[in-house]
Amino acid sequence: METVKLEAQAREDTGTGACRRLRRDGLVPGIVYGQGMEAAAIAVPSKALWEALHTHQGANVLVDLQVEGVKHTSEVAAMIKEVQRDPVKRQPVHVDFQWISLSETVRVRVPIQVEGDSVGVKEGGALDQIIYEIEVECLPGAIPDVLTIDITELDIHDSRHVSDLVAPEGVTILHEPTDTVVTIAAPISLEELEAAVAEEELLGEEGAIGEIPEGSETGEEEETEEQREQEQER
Repeated sequence: METVKLEAQAREDTGTGACRRLRRDGLVPGIVYGQGMEAAAIAVPSKALWEALHTHQGANVLVDLQVEGVKHTSEVAAMIKEVQRDPVKRQPVHVDFQWISLSETVRVRVPIQVEGDSVGVKEGGALDQIIYEIEVECLPGAIPDVLTIDITELDIHDSRHVSDLVAPEGVTILHEPTDTVVTIAAPISLEELEAAVAEEELLGEEGAIGEIPEGSETGEEEETEEQREQEQER
């Protein structure tokens, strides 16, 4: 498995203002931890991080993270554990790395890729994919880019399950074998579609009617029977 080299600089200032200045300078603040090493605050070039996140390995890319002042052996690499993004621009604003041993297994999520033209889809059915990624356990160097599942022979109402996924040697799938990955749904008629839409509209109206009127909840406790009796006595 290919390793992406990424150079990072250590940072001492960790406040909001310091992080903003780093982003203005084209850097993404982050942290790296794991393998018994002390957690270190770092900053990585945003362009290099973008390139690391957009390899064919996706989120499971192995990173040769070079941090000034931090030494590690060739048996240690880093993985991107979490990326926080700007809610509007979707650009990374913070990144977490974790040191891992290349000789110890890891658990990661791998995308599922559907292959083939289903017989049922050709007859008007619809492909419904229920599971898009799956957890596996393996050595870091053996992490597959994707796990594929062939749907060529699937007819309407047929399904493929986790047990139909073929994992490479050394890769263990950590998922219930009987769970459905994809199924071919029967085509829906215009009458059925209209009925479904009408039912949704009806449920929406009932929900609106059943809503609690504004001001009915005051946050105060309801008057108990005992309180009412005491009031009458007064």
